[in-house]
Amino acid sequence: MEIAIITIKREHIDDFAKERNRALSAVEWGKWVLFLDADEILSTELKKEIEDLSPDPEICGYYLTRKGIVEEKLLRLAKNGCGFWYRRVHETWQVRGKTGFLKSSIIHEEDQNLFEMLKKINFYSTLHAEANRQEGKKATLLKIIFFPKFKFLQTFLVKKAYKSGMRGFVFSLFQGFQSFLSWTKLYFSHS
Repeated sequence: MEIAIITIKREHIDDFAKERNRALSAVEWGKWVLFLDADEILSTELKKEIEDLSPDPEICGYYLTRKGIVEEKLLRLAKNGCGFWYRRVHETWQVRGKTGFLKSSIIHEEDQNLFEMLKKINFYSTLHAEANRQEGKKATLLKIIFFPKFKFLQTFLVKKAYKSGMRGFVFSLFQGFQSFLSWTKLYFSHS
């Protein structure tokens, strides 16, 4: 199975879907495309699973588990030409056709200090507020109050940040804080 691997370095990008689509359109060879971020690596098990993969002809893409502080399923392996990336931040790859799941994981290497995390939260919350505005979403007091709490719980419980102990708890708090900033920035941009 021929695979083109695209690695996106996330510095000074203000539209992640546009950047990924630009890279995707430059792929001239390979039946399949695998996207990785600069801070992600394939586990040995995932490399082997991909090498041994005999995809069902009806499958157009595969979700991979990304493990780091949190665990999440992300569509990162797909047939070339089967879809596009959407949304300028928290982007998703939407493919036409059936999708499947691979068992092995991408390893997300997160070694940021507190200053870098706060800087990243400020940057992403601005992009998220702008994306929400472009999508016609409105910020309300209820969203500013409750969405950060839901984001904390989703990160800590659903995405299993609790497995990382105190680091996971702090990361979950920061995810809630990023949600708070995003909706607050959107609210004040309309004032």
